[in-house]
Amino acid sequence: MIRSLTLRHVWVVITVGAAFIGPASNPIGLQDVLWTLLRGQWMADHATLITTDPFTSAPHIAGQTLNLQWLADLIYHGLDALGGLPMVIAGTALVVALTYGLVLAAAITASGHLRLSCVAVWGAYALGASNLSPRPQTLAYPLFAFFLLAVVRSEWRKDSRLLWALPFLTVVWANVHGSFFTGWALLGCAALGRVIATRNVWSAKPYVITLVACVIASAVTPAGVGSLFYLATMSGNQIVRDYVTEWAPTSFGLREGPLFFGSVAILCGLMLKSRRRLTPFEIILLLVFGYLAWSSVRAVVWWGLAMAPTLAGLLGDIFPARTQNGRNVPVLNALIIAMVGCLVVVSLPQNKAMVPILPADKLGVFSPETPVKLGEYLQTHDPPPTGKMLNAQGWGGYLEWATWPRHQVFLDGRIELHPDQVWLDYLEITFPSSRWRSLVDQYGISYFALDKMEQADLVADLRADAATWHLDYEDDQAVVFSRAPLSALATPP
Repeated sequence: MIRSLTLRHVWVVITVGAAFIGPASNPIGLQDVLWTLLRGQWMADHATLITTDPFTSAPHIAGQTLNLQWLADLIYHGLDALGGLPMVIAGTALVVALTYGLVLAAAITASGHLRLSCVAVWGAYALGASNLSPRPQTLAYPLFAFFLLAVVRSEWRKDSRLLWALPFLTVVWANVHGSFFTGWALLGCAALGRVIATRNVWSAKPYVITLVACVIASAVTPAGVGSLFYLATMSGNQIVRDYVTEWAPTSFGLREGPLFFGSVAILCGLMLKSRRRLTPFEIILLLVFGYLAWSSVRAVVWWGLAMAPTLAGLLGDIFPARTQNGRNVPVLNALIIAMVGCLVVVSLPQNKAMVPILPADKLGVFSPETPVKLGEYLQTHDPPPTGKMLNAQGWGGYLEWATWPRHQVFLDGRIELHPDQVWLDYLEITFPSSRWRSLVDQYGISYFALDKMEQADLVADLRADAATWHLDYEDDQAVVFSRAPLSALATPP
């Protein structure tokens, strides 16, 4: 067994293992997965799909409680039921490793070079590293990677057999996350590229048939074609575009910006140096997914996945073939693979305490920014505050998961559920305008759970108005204010 281990195995294990270790060793920072878990639990308890939103108290848009990602909710709930949040993190890491393993297969197919394909995948991973948290979108990545592999095999090996599987995967994808349109985009790029390359419309027939089948398959959801209208309204939501960072255009001021623009510069430099001419498919693919990544930070991860095969092909043309050869020492190969396996094991949330050099902020299940102490207070303090809570929106997912049904948050990260005016009013309250008190009365707010740093001005106003608002709780991150009892407001005789 050991004698059969080669350097090729080492490169693959290092690449796929690293893709696992990254998300496995990181605590949960993005709170999307927490309301996902809550919805999955609700559906499991009630044995039906969720068609309302019982978790937020802010007014809802009629019909906007459509849950396109119900299958992702149940998948994550299943992981949670098996092993709690550590299993949710480990399961997500496995999904990420599968994604980059499939991208590696696509890059090798396009370039014929294993090591340089690994380098290309490392670049793709770097571009997506900030967007690999447990969340429904992450479950869509291996589906896109399989689409990419199927198209690359069809383009470079003239093997279209994998295309037949794509409509079936689309059915799964459309019930996991709304990003299934990226699969359409990939097939559309392939079809157009084939037409341009051959100057024959009929040559694109396999892609066109597959694309049509995938479009039809995307309607195999509880919402039917309604899911397509839902996505259209979501992408045009002005609050999402203006106030949610991951939907903002990519710029150097965001951490993904230098990576994205750097990758574009590297690709351009390699194209100038390489004698290899990109195929029409590659050019169209880079333009389409480059535009998506430039127009939205959220799409940078898709850009990284899409450009990896082209990057590998350019690297393979520039660097001499001898870089692909090396001396095989089976025992050393086995030792390296075993070391990677050990790192995979200790990266798991259950085992991270075994690593003495790991920073304290990496040891927990939640990132340090998560208001764990606030959640514990709200869940255990008696008597609990009554009436409606207004919470820091960024903490909504955690507070839902930690305190529902004892408490109902006002808002969480699901922007599309509520009218634009609700969000504008929320901003007027938390960044207090002259109307903030009347808005609080309008929404019937009786207590606040606030971030001391993010809502510092509102916290200062509440402290100053001690006759109306009583400080119930405070820690280094959060405060809870509730309306003072009426008896405290009465003027003493």
